[in-house]
Amino acid sequence: GGCLGGPGAYSVLCDVHLGCGTLRTTSHQPRAVRCQRADPRLLSHKPFKVRRALPPPRRTGGSKVLKMKRQQQQPKISSFFNKKAKTTAPAPAAAPPVVDLTAEDPAETTEPWRPALDPATVPENARAALNNAHDAMPESGQRPPPPTRENGPTPMAKQIQQLIRDNKGCFLAVEVGYKYKCFGTDVPRAAKTLGIGSWKDAQLGDMCTFPTGTIDDKIRRLVRDGHRVAVARQTERAALRQKSGGTFSRAVDRVYSRATLVGDEFGEDTTDAAWLVAAVDTESTMDLLAVDLRSQRRAACEGADKDKADAFVAAHPPAEALVVGARAERLMRSTDASVATFDTEGDAEELLLAYCEAAGVASALERCLERAPSSTVPMRLDASTLRDLEVLVASDGSTTGAAVSVVARHASTKAG
Repeated sequence: GGCLGGPGAYSVLCDVHLGCGTLRTTSHQPRAVRCQRADPRLLSHKPFKVRRALPPPRRTGGSKVLKMKRQQQQPKISSFFNKKAKTTAPAPAAAPPVVDLTAEDPAETTEPWRPALDPATVPENARAALNNAHDAMPESGQRPPPPTRENGPTPMAKQIQQLIRDNKGCFLAVEVGYKYKCFGTDVPRAAKTLGIGSWKDAQLGDMCTFPTGTIDDKIRRLVRDGHRVAVARQTERAALRQKSGGTFSRAVDRVYSRATLVGDEFGEDTTDAAWLVAAVDTESTMDLLAVDLRSQRRAACEGADKDKADAFVAAHPPAEALVVGARAERLMRSTDASVATFDTEGDAEELLLAYCEAAGVASALERCLERAPSSTVPMRLDASTLRDLEVLVASDGSTTGAAVSVVARHASTKAG
């Protein structure tokens, strides 16, 4: 090895390997390693091989850990001068003064109570005016009593209580904002039918709630369970009120039952008849009138005796019955209908009109009454009609192609 240099060049260390024919030079600058081909005059005749210098070793986290350990072992001189001042313990609080409870109370001052006014901030004329106003009070020297507060029900609770009294025997749903609050004697059973919870209110008793958007589904489920639902809606809105504040007025506009559940929003099948029958006793007979508000059908039977009345009820099984008289009530109690008794002197049609008007379906009843009543007497055909329609015998004289034979072959029972 040796050191090579010249004018304008830096000194390097030369390492000549005669065995491999290479020359490795290393400068004094850090991380600078250069390899160049050696002079052939200085080396042997073998071909030269240039070997590249290895890269410097990479630093890992181990050195950083060792450095941190050394720093922790070395004591810091600055920490000796940055010692915090010692905090002294707070002085114990003074003991509260001892009060002698056995001593007699001092004599009460006879001076009347006056408002506390700071002379430094309140002018003299203002203090004099306030004192004069205080002396002019009816009970001078005494603080004014607090305003009396009524502990009775709120105005809205009074309104709901009146609606409950006017609709006894109904499941009452009252519209309050964006939900319906339900009240009544059978609220726990109705809440179980709807799958919601119920609780007891201090002023209104059992109650439950559901959103306004589900009212149609809730009514349909309650009616199928046998409830009679009265819906009280708000008759005024906040945007249309003349004055703000107070309780919104509410009124019952519809009463839903098995016979009065009319409307496309309920999705009821019109083929499933729900007859509303009115029965009124006369001197020795009974007047019957039945209507089906869904399919717009009606049937009437005037002056019917017991046999005719039984046949009429069997042909038109009532879902609800409106009765006037003891005989009519006994007849309807023998069926599965919900019976409502009345004490009026009108006929069956007037009774139906009054009931449907209260339930909010008077227009549906009027359309139903305009139709001709259906007869319960079976249709009778004469001989010529039976022959022309081929009811019993076909045109070729055989009974196989007759209408009765065709119906008998496709009938599910022997009676056709």
